[in-house]
Parts: sequence; C-alpha cells; structure tokens
Amino acid sequence: MEHRDTSDEAWYSIIILHEANALHVKYECVPISPDKVYYVSVERKNLKNWKKLSTLKEFMELEGRFRPLSTKLHDNECHKVVPELVVYVAFSDLDHTELKYYDVIVDDTSKAK
Repeated sequence: MEHRDTSDEAWYSIIILHEANALHVKYECVPISPDKVYYVSVERKNLKNWKKLSTLKEFMELEGRFRPLSTKLHDNECHKVVPELVVYVAFSDLDHTELKYYDVIVDDTSKAK
C-alpha cells in the first residue's frame, strides 16, 4: 500500500497496523519520515506524530491519502506511454540524497532515434 505524506505530497510505500482506535502508518525504507498514528475520536495529548479524526471530512481526506501499490512500467512497455497517461515517477533532489515519488500526467511523447 502507498500513502501520500502531508509534508511533501510524495507517495511512500507503507505498512498499516490497526490497534483499537488507532491506525499506525509505518513507512518502509524512509528514514526521513517518522511513522504516523491516526486516532478515531480519542483524546491523546502526549503522543508525537498523531492526528485525531472526528469528522467525516477528516476521514475522507485521510482515505484519499492511501492507495494500492503503483504498477511499475518496464523499458519494454514504453510504447504504452501516451499523452494524458498518469504515471508514477521518481524524483531525486539536487544532491541525490533523497528519492521521492510523485504522480505526473504525460504531456507529450516521442520515439527515441
């Protein structure tokens, strides 16, 4: 499963654990993002990285931040890329220390010579 983080809007692979009124979002292979915990209408004042969900709007916003794992596109499938296609791409920062994943819409394509 993937989760779109609120800090940078990038998608990350995650593991979800459910415990009582809590939903634990554990990031895989991402040392920069701490795990998150979402509580359903429960008062938790002394915990870090938590969010209390109490309205339908908050639940709907949270639901939109999860999706199944993205399908990878392999080199031999490049012919399937067409304008308007939504693809999941990796973006490296300037010093190449971080790799983040975003959804993008293909604007145009051309065949390599």
